[in-house]
Amino acid sequence: MTAGIEKYLTYLKAKDYSPGTLAWQRSHLERFSSYVAKKNLGIEKVTEDQIRSYLADLKRSGLATRTRQAHLSALKGLFSYLVKEGIITKNPAARVKPPQGTSSLPAVLTVEEMMRLITTPDLSTPVGVRDRAILELLYSSGLRRRELVNLNLSDLDLTSGSVRVNQGKGRKDRVVPVGKTACQVMALYLKHVRHWFLRDPREEALFIDSIKGRRMAVGTINYLVKKALKKSGLTKKVSPHTLRHSMATHLLQNQADIRYIQAMLGHASINSTQVYTRLDLHDLKAVHRRAHPHGKR
Repeated sequence: MTAGIEKYLTYLKAKDYSPGTLAWQRSHLERFSSYVAKKNLGIEKVTEDQIRSYLADLKRSGLATRTRQAHLSALKGLFSYLVKEGIITKNPAARVKPPQGTSSLPAVLTVEEMMRLITTPDLSTPVGVRDRAILELLYSSGLRRRELVNLNLSDLDLTSGSVRVNQGKGRKDRVVPVGKTACQVMALYLKHVRHWFLRDPREEALFIDSIKGRRMAVGTINYLVKKALKKSGLTKKVSPHTLRHSMATHLLQNQADIRYIQAMLGHASINSTQVYTRLDLHDLKAVHRRAHPHGKR
């Protein structure tokens, strides 16, 4: 089983899949490999029912629906590759349907809460300027963490107010707008800060680690958002992805077309974007009171 997984991952790497995608593929496939090893199964003996049993086991362990869907997606890709290579004759995952669950609206911040969060960095310090630029860009353009750290200096165009996202999730490039405020802070960072952090002037990365002097790691983005959250005094659970979710929600609340939001977020399917169209009960009641003839009490 392990040899088949390694061959598949080598194949994906040759197809120019991102390091992040390769990492989660490996994690999911190695977990399945451990599962079948305990049952003394060879890769050629895995059946459709055993894959369903594995997914049920993942559910019992508390994994969310989307995580279980990702596990199945990895298995479908692996077995499809093995069939193509003639290692097995049939894809046991081909007819297994993705786990279903209730999609809930991701946690978001209000506009006021977002302003409290992204304005916490101290603009009188170099690190504060960089961190503010990162927070502004995450919220303005709805970037994923890895998309942000993978940005090069040449990807940002302050004249047009846009940024080019190369090989994001799904390996599809896109160009997204950068808001006026984000452009202003980015200009400040580029003019006064970035060069101070550099160790190698040939470094292409847009955002530079202030200690290592090179491209920032994804984990650093988690840390600076956590730091900003603590300083803001907000009690909500916030991650870098919360800024992305909040951007999409705020656009929708201001009547932006869902197809525009889909393009901004880089969603391959509009189904992924439609989760933002769900109103919670509080919002629904408020709309009902305003709009329905018998809604007022």
